[in-house]
Amino acid sequence: MISTLLIGFFLLLGFLSCSPIDRFSEYRGVNLLEGKSLGDWIPDFNEASTPTPANPGISVYMRYEQVGPTAGYGGSEAYRLRTKNLFPNGDFEGGNTSGWSSYGSGSTSFSLTSLSSEAIQGTSFKYTIAASTDYIYFPLSSLLDGFLPTSADQTIQYTYRFDLKFPGAPTLSFDVNVNPTSDNSRFVQLQKKGELPYYRYPIDFPESPLTQSIFRSSNTEAYYFFLNTPLDSKGNAQTGILDNLRFLRSDLQYKIRLVLPRNDPNNPNRLPLPSGKYRFSFYVKQDPEAGSNNVFPASRISFGIGTASKIVDATSIQSEWILLEGTFNNLQIDPGSSIELWISATDSTNAFYRDCGSILISSPSLEFLPD
Repeated sequence: MISTLLIGFFLLLGFLSCSPIDRFSEYRGVNLLEGKSLGDWIPDFNEASTPTPANPGISVYMRYEQVGPTAGYGGSEAYRLRTKNLFPNGDFEGGNTSGWSSYGSGSTSFSLTSLSSEAIQGTSFKYTIAASTDYIYFPLSSLLDGFLPTSADQTIQYTYRFDLKFPGAPTLSFDVNVNPTSDNSRFVQLQKKGELPYYRYPIDFPESPLTQSIFRSSNTEAYYFFLNTPLDSKGNAQTGILDNLRFLRSDLQYKIRLVLPRNDPNNPNRLPLPSGKYRFSFYVKQDPEAGSNNVFPASRISFGIGTASKIVDATSIQSEWILLEGTFNNLQIDPGSSIELWISATDSTNAFYRDCGSILISSPSLEFLPD
């Protein structure tokens, strides 16, 4: 009887002394991007297809550069990621109205204003259109990339954004076209709504017919951005204030990306990437250069792994480093395959929200989260 009790006691003691084996203990708390510099990330416009950028002329559309080797979070490196404005002097802080012209009566005019009662931000563009047949226009050939025409093998599309005030009549008209008198396919009228300090197009006008992209159909046609055209059936004089006028290509996705193979032959000390759940994070703050020289703070930030994405409203992000992170479940990483991490200074997943903006990023991290 005593021997039976002793055997049972030792069996129980052995059972209690055993603990489950943690098969992933070496992964816990490990940054799988350790040893990777932000300089290893590749600026690219589209989904990864080759190890090099998929589109030429990257400096026209994006900017990716080191800010300083110790300028980042906790003294780490920091890089600037910017989606650039194709419209020259779109913030009107350059102090000139170069490129703008008017058509019609001598009372139709435009100028810059810095009056606090008028300007939207710093210096703004104020205009008056005296008659329904008058208009003010800007040649889109003066965009930084020349407003490229679409072709049989590539659809090149653009979108534009701006801020505006209605100091006069509650209707303002805009157009992007070749002939201001004949084609209304891109003509839009915006109605004042409520009493906001200023309005943002297209975000504050989701019912507008021009929330989709615009494109140049032929390289022989000269397109213009019009303030009013004779197509305005209301026939009213117009007074408007514009600021932060941005043009960008909406067929591009503005990202930096890093491809990680499951097993990295160039870094044998890095742990293999198993299938499962991951946390991807990095530190971010608004670019201190935003607010002048045609540079804008980011309105949204997107990031992800492969086709899975997270979108962040960046309007509350200021000059201090904050941590952005996302958890990505059920990633399948087969032997011999890889995953792609990416970061964008805009919402690269949605053309309606895609915009110009600039951020600083630092200290990216990737962690495997075993169950």
